[in-house]
Amino acid sequence: MTPNGILLRKVDKTYLLGFIDYLKKTKQEHCKKEKTLHVNTQFYYLKTLRYCLNRAVSEDYITVNPMSKIKNEDKPKRNRTERDYLTIKELTRLVHTPFYNILLRKAFLFSCFCGLRHCDIIALRWEDIHYDENGNALLSIIQKKTKEAISLPLCSEAIKHLPDRGNAPETEKVFAGLVSLGRSNVILHKWIEQAGISKHVTFHTARHTHATMMLTLGVDLYTVSKLLGHTNIQTTQIYAKLVDESKKKAIDLIPNIS
Repeated sequence: MTPNGILLRKVDKTYLLGFIDYLKKTKQEHCKKEKTLHVNTQFYYLKTLRYCLNRAVSEDYITVNPMSKIKNEDKPKRNRTERDYLTIKELTRLVHTPFYNILLRKAFLFSCFCGLRHCDIIALRWEDIHYDENGNALLSIIQKKTKEAISLPLCSEAIKHLPDRGNAPETEKVFAGLVSLGRSNVILHKWIEQAGISKHVTFHTARHTHATMMLTLGVDLYTVSKLLGHTNIQTTQIYAKLVDESKKKAIDLIPNIS
């Protein structure tokens, strides 16, 4: 146990219910509007804790995961259909907004222009990026989430946001030193506010941004699905619906002039 920690045996149903209540009431860090944590953020914090408790069971530190005693209706529900993304105009504004955490800035923008998840970016090594005889960059990895192999071309904008390799060996991580997903999300809030963007933005928003940008620019659904490494095209269709909604809003802006 750390000086400010808690014994595993004291993490019971009562403690977990208190933690869930704490998540619901906690305010976002560095947010001027004093907003509470987004429901998806609450969901992922609890998911992380559940994973840790499962590990504790497998390592024989505890016999039962107390999370199993929490009713589903008491847990934060993830909004599966909501996909916050940055428009091309907002992304341009972000590109032109400096930020003190240069590595995180590069990683987020790299994701916006190639669609990689945080877990894949943090594991990315220089040997995963290849160049063909024409100098075109190609990225080849095994996705952490799906365990599926993907190979995708990198556009010039994505390459711009790669860190300087210097003399780093091929086996070194491209974004060495990038902080965890949770910490990345906290730090990102500062940059998003500096850019004057009011949306709820997490690191995963970069992946949503890439998907909607491709569809907005006219790339077909099947190709976008392959670029994102989706195993089910229905997942990609969620982004298509977002683009359709944006088009509808744009049409509604046409004034009545007759």
